[in-house]
Amino acid sequence: RCLKRYIVRELYPLILADLSDAAAIT
Repeated sequence: RCLKRYIVRELYPLILADLSDAAAIT
């Protein structure tokens, strides 16, 4: 199974959104 890869592809946009929000705050 590639469950980890699936999870990464699901969470990656959320992580990018968090990073962009953090960058916007600083």
